[in-house]
Amino acid sequence: VENSALTLAGASVDFVRLRDPGSIFVLGPLATIHDSSIQMSGAFLDMQGASTFFLGLDPSALVQVDSSTITGGPALSVLNGTMILAGPYLNADGSTLISGNGLSNVVSSIFLADGAQVSSFSALPFITFTNSALDTSGNILSIRRSTTSTPTALSLTGPLLVATNSTFNHTSLGFAAQFGAQPAPCCNAFFVGQGALLSSTTSEPLIQLTNSTVTGNDAQSGGHFLSVAP
Repeated sequence: VENSALTLAGASVDFVRLRDPGSIFVLGPLATIHDSSIQMSGAFLDMQGASTFFLGLDPSALVQVDSSTITGGPALSVLNGTMILAGPYLNADGSTLISGNGLSNVVSSIFLADGAQVSSFSALPFITFTNSALDTSGNILSIRRSTTSTPTALSLTGPLLVATNSTFNHTSLGFAAQFGAQPAPCCNAFFVGQGALLSSTTSEPLIQLTNSTVTGNDAQSGGHFLSVAP
């Protein structure tokens, strides 16, 4: 996508949607977005059911965003699917990503659940932000809702996040409206719970921030930076 503006109309409309028993095998990036804007109501990449996504031997990021703005739901949502990457998932440079609406809902930027299996065999960071901004009305990363037989898992070879000169906001007032419950603090930057697993074989720090700002407490509530729960 080059020097373009895309608006996807309708409710829960994803940029890329993969459903059981679908499979995608790509040898290079799924999307390269430069100097463009994309607006949608759903996820950038949404996988549900026994779907499979393979990135072959290309070590570059699956999604590359440069000087662009993406507004919608999660940057990645995987429910009971399998994603195997030779490289990282996301590289954002000079860009703004907005997931959800902090006034009305709870939407995590990366949401893995229901026994999803996501792995990257690259020593590079799974997510890289450079001179970029992420505003999410949920967790930056949420790994949860394991099944009785399969823990939801994110398995990495490199760091989880490396950010330079970037900003992150993970606060929301939308908990009550989203879940029909009493208002509660929301949300954590990184959440691993309900039997889920997050692992990396790197000796580097899992999360690296340089000249960057993370806002986890403001007028829109907030939460922990990292929460690991049973």
